[in-house]
Amino acid sequence: MTQQINRLLVGVLCLGFLPACTPVQEADWQILLVKANQASDQGPYQEAEKLYLAALKEAERFGEEDIRLATTLHRLAELYRVQGLMPERAEPLYRRALEIHEKVYGPNHLAVADSLHALAWACQEQRKHKEAERFHRRALEIKENLLGSEHPALSQTIIDLGEIRRAQGKYTEAEPYFQRALEINEKALGPEDPHTAESLRRLALLYVATGKFEKAERFQQRALAIRENVLGPEHPEVAQSLNELGWLYQDQGRYTEAEPLYVRALLIREKVLPEGHRYVGRTLNDLGVLYKAQGRYQEAEPLLLRALAIREKRIGLKNRSTTATISNLAELYRAQGRYQEAEPLYLRALTIREEVAGPMHRDTAKNLNNLAELYRAQGRFQEAESHYQRALAIREQVLRPEHRDTATSLSGLASLHQDQGNYEKAAALFERALAINEKGLGPRHPDVATHLNNLAVTYSQQEKYGKAELLLLRALAIREKTLGGEHPNLAGSLNNLASLYQDQGKFEKAEPLYRRALAIQEKVLGPEHPDLATSLNNLASLYQDQGKYEEAGSLYQRTLAIDEKVMGPEHPDLATSLNNLASLYQDQGKYAEAEPLYRRSLAIREKVLGPDHPDVAVSLNNLASLYQDQGK
Repeated sequence: MTQQINRLLVGVLCLGFLPACTPVQEADWQILLVKANQASDQGPYQEAEKLYLAALKEAERFGEEDIRLATTLHRLAELYRVQGLMPERAEPLYRRALEIHEKVYGPNHLAVADSLHALAWACQEQRKHKEAERFHRRALEIKENLLGSEHPALSQTIIDLGEIRRAQGKYTEAEPYFQRALEINEKALGPEDPHTAESLRRLALLYVATGKFEKAERFQQRALAIRENVLGPEHPEVAQSLNELGWLYQDQGRYTEAEPLYVRALLIREKVLPEGHRYVGRTLNDLGVLYKAQGRYQEAEPLLLRALAIREKRIGLKNRSTTATISNLAELYRAQGRYQEAEPLYLRALTIREEVAGPMHRDTAKNLNNLAELYRAQGRFQEAESHYQRALAIREQVLRPEHRDTATSLSGLASLHQDQGNYEKAAALFERALAINEKGLGPRHPDVATHLNNLAVTYSQQEKYGKAELLLLRALAIREKTLGGEHPNLAGSLNNLASLYQDQGKFEKAEPLYRRALAIQEKVLGPEHPDLATSLNNLASLYQDQGKYEEAGSLYQRTLAIDEKVMGPEHPDLATSLNNLASLYQDQGKYAEAEPLYRRSLAIREKVLGPDHPDVAVSLNNLASLYQDQGK
């Protein structure tokens, strides 16, 4: 859409509709506009804004109905759009440009249609969906009247109408729009045209959202093949397809397939784009997130820091992408137990989004939810609950009560109650979250499996083992079908089902499930991933319950080694591993070996989690039990 608008507006300047102006004025305006366009393409955006504002001042001298003024207004608004700043700043500029176009060309001109598209975007970003749709439909009517119902210029408008529905979570309503755009482009331009590739990738992104990964992969691969064939192997649009195919594989847990795609996309972007381009920052961010998912924390951190530096410099602190990278870095630190470093980053991201998007924006809700997760991990339950509740209130009001993001907030709040032993409250919230996703995404979506899993764990804690088993088996079936037999989330389902059987003393059922989960994680995640350590710990716990102390000990030792190497000497997971190995030694009567482990576990928990965290109470209780066994 942006390129079409820019071409039309630039072309208009040559049509001879301009009022008289001095050559000096014309030259000054053109110079400023060219420099502003260059700064907009390459960054920093702050410089581009200054130049556009100067060009706007010059354009105002041409008259209130001059096309050059409309062009400048539009370009400045586009800068705000690309920056991800508040659409309220762009909307009045787009409206004024539209008014000029309508006065100069009349209500049924292509330039008017393009202005309507741009204005619709500003409305959509503010969640004024009805107004956005009205503008898009008017633009579509203009194009259909002037160009016919099968002209390729219609495809972007149709895609935008689909995007309105996709943004609202109305996926089944969105699909026909994307399909129609694809059909128009294939018929008018051919199956190998880059515009056809764009329609394919839009459909692929929709299919990812609905969990239709096989369809999404097929469409993304076709889009990639078209772009490589037509544009060449090092074109920026090829990098975009590689990056998005990497997202798809990452969502499916196909990490080893995702990595080379991200790496190739990064190499292309670093080679063909200006140094420090924002798209380089995007791929660095995505590769860093992948490495975090793989437990490759030492490799993830420098990538995220580099991505953040690029985004801060090129697109500014107030850009949505910049705050996303800040949040991703915070997530990395939280995963490593570096809570003191994570919190200021979460707070910084939240402050920026509140300032830019407002206190009731969906981005604000996301940052509130992230901060709540940190506070929950630290045992700061009151602070966590207030942030979860605020995020939930925003999502229920701004999105809708049945949006998948609302389900995410409900699930987080449920987990908080679960941590505090409020199982009835937790179950009610998990049930509501499950109902939302089953209705919105269908009964076989991977997100539904996640909510089934969460609810089942709560039922297990309530000793409702029959209900828990049914849910876990259903979650396992969904994940096997939609994600495949080697996805890390499938290992999570296997672990939880095994744990349920272990709690019931059904050891013979639990062991093969633990072993299958372990095999998946070793193959997909590698021998030193934190999730692998969790599975090793669980299998060790099973052996300990069976009195197989030698087997349990070797697994606990391996768990401890992974945690110390990957997570560091002060991570809460390390404290858990120390505690569990100490428990094994206590069961064996090796009290002298158990005590220093209990004490080290306690010291970590007190330092990282604070003296009032429930896990600190567990450590104190275990140490007291050890002393009691010794008669101290």
